[in-house]
Amino acid sequence: MIKISISPEDKKKLAMLRYRHPSRIVRRRFTILHFKCLNRSHGEIAQLAGASSTMVTTTLKQYAEKELDGVALFDHFVPVSDLEMHREVILKHFQETPPGTAKEAAAAILKLTGLKKGVTQTKTFLHRLGFKPRKTAAVPARANIETQEEFKKKFWSQSSKRQKTARDACFS
Repeated sequence: MIKISISPEDKKKLAMLRYRHPSRIVRRRFTILHFKCLNRSHGEIAQLAGASSTMVTTTLKQYAEKELDGVALFDHFVPVSDLEMHREVILKHFQETPPGTAKEAAAAILKLTGLKKGVTQTKTFLHRLGFKPRKTAAVPARANIETQEEFKKKFWSQSSKRQKTARDACFS
């Protein structure tokens, strides 16, 4: 069991930050430290915080070495797309001429930036830009109004007659 003492100032910060920090992992670390302030055992802390025993010991060691700022540090690698460097150019182009499909968007991105991306990567990037996929519908064929009116008169009137007779037969 790791023996640490948490200062009253850090306890006040923990009470606030364990709910308000933007990172879920850092909030869990602060929760671990909060339960350590309450003199809980490492097993209880792991169970209450929903963390592994390794995370509990790692968090307590981080606090012992680097204080609260070291625990709040979230230094995991977050990949950044190559397209982010060309974000403004792509956004301007697609606002002027929106692509019809993701394949068209990928071709336009290749032409604008020289970066070849797949359809899935292109969809993800467009979503991050704020574009939403549109639902497609069938293009209506030329309507023959006379034929439609004839169909309505012939079939709709017959079906309504059938419904009336069936209703009258059932509920009379």
